[in-house]
Amino acid sequence: NKFGGFGRRGPIMGKYVIGGWLFLQDKVDQGVDIPGYEFNQMDWEVVKNQRPPIDILNTARIPFKYLGILCTVLLFLLTRQLLGSWLLGSIVGIVFCLQPHVISFSQKAMNDMLALVMSMIALFLSARLINKIWSLNPNQGVPRFVLIGILLGLALLAKLYNLLVLGIIGLWLTLELVGFIRKFDSSTLKRTVVKNSLVVKILLGFIALTLIISTIWVLPNPYLHHHTIKNTVYLVGFGKKVKRNEAATEDQKNLTWSKRWQSLVRNGPGRSGIFHYWLAAPPLIDKTLAGLGIVGLFFIRYRFNRKADNMRNFSFLMVWLLIITAGTLVWTPFDWPRWYLPMSPIWAFLEGLGIFTLFVLVAFLSQVTLVRHKYR
Repeated sequence: NKFGGFGRRGPIMGKYVIGGWLFLQDKVDQGVDIPGYEFNQMDWEVVKNQRPPIDILNTARIPFKYLGILCTVLLFLLTRQLLGSWLLGSIVGIVFCLQPHVISFSQKAMNDMLALVMSMIALFLSARLINKIWSLNPNQGVPRFVLIGILLGLALLAKLYNLLVLGIIGLWLTLELVGFIRKFDSSTLKRTVVKNSLVVKILLGFIALTLIISTIWVLPNPYLHHHTIKNTVYLVGFGKKVKRNEAATEDQKNLTWSKRWQSLVRNGPGRSGIFHYWLAAPPLIDKTLAGLGIVGLFFIRYRFNRKADNMRNFSFLMVWLLIITAGTLVWTPFDWPRWYLPMSPIWAFLEGLGIFTLFVLVAFLSQVTLVRHKYR
């Protein structure tokens, strides 16, 4: 009961992580309430808005350090899964773990890093599991979708923002299924039967996915046991209403799309760029590398053009980049760094890909120069 209800304030998985860790460390019987869901800019507050003793606070921060490390590993694995390069995955992982936002929120007992880790787990394993479904073995479909549904449901329990992750998986599956139906060679009866069987299994998987996510989302919260759809809509609307009212100053409010884009870039390669932050370099360097990363995407698209598995990975990559970026622009009503933490893997990927592209361009130009000198 000290944890309080799930209620109308949204997911509280981070609160249970904090409380569970304190329980394992025997820190719950020292005259201090279990941390509540209310957070301020430094760390969580207790139920009566009183700061906990420093030893309790330091203990509660420990699991989030591990979560920051885990998130770095997951981004490395996701990059390796999608693009097939250990080197690029390593560069992206290094850029990510050097970002000041990542370092900061890996040292605070707040819900944001947990939500990011849950979204990365769901994205990585979904991409890995779904890729295997397209091997034309219909029996793989539904069980894999069940596991993906569990992962997505847990991600949603971490933070409502992870609705965007559901959008990524749903849109990608829809695009791939439509493309599969259109391009499948149905010249023989056997292949037609296999195709129809696989399509049916995937559609059943969609149903299983929806049911499992809904069950995991509704069961822990008594507030959603009645009028589930109406109260879910209220949860999202209540969160947005709170966000609008919590902005400290007018300058922090993203009142225009131009201001929203400025806040997005400022919390990425702007004031949080690794070269700008650690080397006091101009922010233009980080922005240029991110721009080179976008150029690198076109190179990847050209290189993957003839391989179906590679193109499937590329489509997943593009859906991930576009939905998280667009969702952050629409969802975030004011310029608070923690609301932009979900963009950190995106900026790390683009900047890491920009660094990788820069090395490729330098190597290419060096070879061209050597060839020219050779044949003079």
